[in-house]
Amino acid sequence: MHDHFLLFIVTNQSGVATGRLTEAEAMAVNDHVIERLRSQAAEIEASYICPHSRAEGCACIKPKK
Repeated sequence: MHDHFLLFIVTNQSGVATGRLTEAEAMAVNDHVIERLRSQAAEIEASYICPHSRAEGCACIKPKK
């Protein structure tokens, strides 16, 4: 699979903006997912989070509305 595609994890984590979790905790979840996928031979290039709420109007939240 990795020979043909570069795989990334991109998530919105508005819980960071509301204080329900820290950015480090959100990244730790992504790291866990990456390790689980790696154990199944799926290599993730990188993971990214948007730690903002949609109301903040940031540039990184997806999808744009």
